[in-house]
Amino acid sequence: MIYENCVIQKINLVKGEDKEIFVIIENEETQEPLDISTASEIKAIFQGASNTLITRKLSLAEIVIVSGIGGKFKIKLTETNTASFRAGNDLDFETEIQIGTNTYIIQFLKSLTVKERIS
Repeated sequence: MIYENCVIQKINLVKGEDKEIFVIIENEETQEPLDISTASEIKAIFQGASNTLITRKLSLAEIVIVSGIGGKFKIKLTETNTASFRAGNDLDFETEIQIGTNTYIIQFLKSLTVKERIS
C-alpha cells in the first residue's frame, strides 16, 4: 500500500512558537485511512539547523493519536523545538509508524515553511 504525501494543507510556522500539527494518513490510491490504533510507536522527524534532526515520539507523549481507525494524530512542537528548525520554504519532514512488525515511512515533501522571527 502507498502512504505518501498525506499532508492536507501546507504547514507554516515561525521559529520559537508552540505548534500542533494534525496529520491524517490515507492510502493514496483508495483514500482509506491507515489504522494506527495499535501503533507501538510513531515518530515525526524534522530538519533542524546545522544538519541536525528533531524527533518527536508517541512513546514520549510528544505525539497523540486523535483517531486510531481514522489514521489521525497530532504532533506537539514546543517553542524550543521550533526554534531549532531549519528556516526555509518547501521543507520536508517524515513520519515513521510501527504497527506490529510493519514499519511505515511517510514523507511529507515540500509541506513545511519555517520563518525566522522578526524581533
